[in-house]
Amino acid sequence: MSQRLFCEMSELQPDLEWREVGRWLKFEETVENGGRWSKPHVGTLQLHYLLELKHFLSYGTIVLDLNCMNFPDIIGTRLVFEYLVSISLFKSILQK
Repeated sequence: MSQRLFCEMSELQPDLEWREVGRWLKFEETVENGGRWSKPHVGTLQLHYLLELKHFLSYGTIVLDLNCMNFPDIIGTRLVFEYLVSISLFKSILQK
């Protein structure tokens, strides 16, 4: 039995209202002029973005057990700073 996954993308408009601009359920659909949904199509990615994702997953910092509920909590977490210092990322900056 296959599992279905629904994903949608919203964009913050200049009037500070979130509007749905894309959705995926097996195929991609986008909002066209007039607010109608396009025909389902296979979404494409440029190779550059896939290589960038591979780089971030391979060399980036991923913290899976961080107990935070929002982005400011993540940025303010001392754990992240201590980890970056421990891997010498900021050691040269701190020595100046």
